[in-house]
Amino acid sequence: MCCPSGYDDMRKYRVLLVLLLLLPMHAIAQKQDVEMVAMSFFDATSAGNVGQIRSLIAGPLLESVKVLLKENKEYPEFLRDRYEGATAEITNVSMLSDGEALVDMAVTFQGGNTPSYMRLRMSQHKGGRWRIVEQRQVY
Repeated sequence: MCCPSGYDDMRKYRVLLVLLLLLPMHAIAQKQDVEMVAMSFFDATSAGNVGQIRSLIAGPLLESVKVLLKENKEYPEFLRDRYEGATAEITNVSMLSDGEALVDMAVTFQGGNTPSYMRLRMSQHKGGRWRIVEQRQVY
């Protein structure tokens, strides 16, 4: 017998304690990543940066706007004009199971005092990168 009685049990509890401490940190990091993608999407949209927008979206959303982003040469200017002076605030983040997240945002346009609300659905892709796969107005 190489170890005192109960040593294996203590080691198991230490490993469990470390895992329990690390899991919340991982969840916080994922939430921060999701928030960063949402704000980067708003910033890219405000700037009319269609290349950046394409890099932040995937799946059904990318398929539905791919031609618009790629071929409509006037779209960047339209976005800059539409979002000039607009501000965005993340109002809620829901981390779902299986690498999915929902982000609710309030966008207030210049001169407006009533925000427009949108929901972004995100999924985690290769390498853990989050991408927006759906965008819709909520109310």
